[in-house]
Amino acid sequence: MSSSRRDGVGQPRSLSDLRRHVARLHASNEPIVDADLDARIGLRVGVDGSARSWLDLLGAYGQHRIDQADLPYWVFRELFRRLEVPEEEVLLDLGSGYGRVAFYGVLLRETRVHGIELVRERVDEALRVRDLLGLARLELTCGDAVSAPWPDTRWYCVLNSFLPSVLPAVVERLRRCARDRRIVIASISTSNLVFAAQPWLVELPPVADPCDSLGLRLFAS
Repeated sequence: MSSSRRDGVGQPRSLSDLRRHVARLHASNEPIVDADLDARIGLRVGVDGSARSWLDLLGAYGQHRIDQADLPYWVFRELFRRLEVPEEEVLLDLGSGYGRVAFYGVLLRETRVHGIELVRERVDEALRVRDLLGLARLELTCGDAVSAPWPDTRWYCVLNSFLPSVLPAVVERLRRCARDRRIVIASISTSNLVFAAQPWLVELPPVADPCDSLGLRLFAS
């Protein structure tokens, strides 16, 4: 495992420093500056924008949501405050972008995370950083999350990564996964409305206030 960090001004000098920094942010309620934490981790968010234009991405991936990168880190702080994935189980992040949720989880508590992302440049950047840090419990693959192989797991993130035209196929695949095991789905934004309408799911407490229906919510089969 690589423990030394020399690339980037302001980055911790070691992986242990980085873990302590994430743990301190997680224990506090202070704002998280996304660009600062990206720089500390070593992520160059936006490299796909310099490599391929938005129109190129749209032409390559069509109806998939490709115009946004990862959600802000405060969402993942809330996620990991509410969700504790057992040590040997996997959190599957569908539409993982640059892997922010994966890096946060593995640095915080060695959570095993498998991310699936459609845009190759984002996956390549996340893999570069994963290998630089030596984070063996983090797996990232490039593919269409609707049809790509999923690991066997009970834990899923669907964090606003799919357009309304694509989301029903994801929901149906999750429903099939729930036939033989209890699953938990973390959702945010308009995806919440879809999951809340599923008769095979219940919302886990604390149940969202109707006025905050677009915040982070957890659903279980």
